[in-house]
Amino acid sequence: MKPHSIFLVYALAALAALAPFAIDTYLPAFHIMGAELIATDVQIQQSLTFYLLPYAAMTLWHGAISDAIGRITTIKWGLSIFVLASIGCAFAPNVETLWFFRALQGASGGAGNTVARAMVRDLFEGAEAQRVMATIQMLFGIAPAVA
Repeated sequence: MKPHSIFLVYALAALAALAPFAIDTYLPAFHIMGAELIATDVQIQQSLTFYLLPYAAMTLWHGAISDAIGRITTIKWGLSIFVLASIGCAFAPNVETLWFFRALQGASGGAGNTVARAMVRDLFEGAEAQRVMATIQMLFGIAPAVA
């Protein structure tokens, strides 16, 4: 595999790992978040649901969106919205605002995962595509442990 291909594989793996990383990094802070936002444990736990439902729903659409407007454009918009939603989560004054921004994170976070897989299909063939996908899946699986 060429050096620029190796960079591309790791970039695609990072895109795919973003969504699970965004789930696991904040779980240990539930107690602190509840105290800061004056929210119950259940309300804070619901922020995970507000993330996962749009993530699952939009995963069905990100592929079609990337086919329509292009892979890179979809990734740029998805990452931009994800970053803005992350900032919104960090500065959320109450749990309802946190829910809104977590939903926005979920809706945009799936773009990286879906489009990364589509790009593997577009750019690689045969055994090389299998190796690339295996690498991406391995790093996707490691992301929760790192978080």
